[in-house]
Amino acid sequence: MCKENPCNKPKYPYCVEGVEVYPKPGYDYTAVDEWGKESKYFFNWWGGNLRGVRDYPINLGKHQKQLVYSPHDYGPLVHKQSWFYEGFNKDTLYNDCWRDNWAYIHEENIAPLLVGEWGGFMDGGDNEKWMTAIRDYMIENKISHTFWCYNANSGDTGGLVYYDFITWDEEKYALLKPSLWQTSDGKFIGLDHQIPLGSNGITVTEYYGGDFPEPSPTATVTPVPTPSPSPEIEKGDVNGDGSVNSTDAMWMKRFLLKLVDDFPTPTGKQAADMNDDGKINSSDMTAIKRKILKMTM
Repeated sequence: MCKENPCNKPKYPYCVEGVEVYPKPGYDYTAVDEWGKESKYFFNWWGGNLRGVRDYPINLGKHQKQLVYSPHDYGPLVHKQSWFYEGFNKDTLYNDCWRDNWAYIHEENIAPLLVGEWGGFMDGGDNEKWMTAIRDYMIENKISHTFWCYNANSGDTGGLVYYDFITWDEEKYALLKPSLWQTSDGKFIGLDHQIPLGSNGITVTEYYGGDFPEPSPTATVTPVPTPSPSPEIEKGDVNGDGSVNSTDAMWMKRFLLKLVDDFPTPTGKQAADMNDDGKINSSDMTAIKRKILKMTM
């Protein structure tokens, strides 16, 4: 279904999680384990077993570049798996679990890899040891990831906030923070090409040296005879490209956060004043978002 009809979203990634069990060589899913004998299956976490990719890789046809494999990995406080024996470390975890279940996909450049879930309680012991190990492995191999989780009410792992859902777990965040993509001066890099990550972040375009259009004054600008907008100005089109979209929302956000002083077109402020009250504020931002949503529905 994905191959034939990818929801008409040519820029969206399609994340494929793993399974829990996969048959060992010579067996299939009809094999029945016998009590007291070696299992005919490889076991891992729910979502963590991607061994089948080697035998049955996902084929999205012309949309193959949008495919991302996304395993889950957890520590011994979720379940004491066989690889969490005394003295385990990053290397033993790689050899006993990660390599054959999902790391090979990244190493052999089969497809992009996103560790979709990892995280846990700070126990000062083996669980924290595992968290540090997988964090360091992902940093060293430049593997993208999403952390589980923000919420406090995940019983197996806890979250980045405590149970009041307000107090930040500084200790856990300190462990996570080195794995977040940031510049040498501490600015976090968002994966969006247009909208920065937070008030102190930058876009991936900015990080790689791309520039947003900047205002360029010329000597032939004709003064506007009246303060009212001309018929050619479309409300919301703050960058003057003839359409209202997420780029305009990005410019509005940066303007309201005072990250920029002006818009990249002389008519930008007139286009930004959605309700013509002579001010540019959050009401105008809301109006632009509504206009964008209406256009894309």
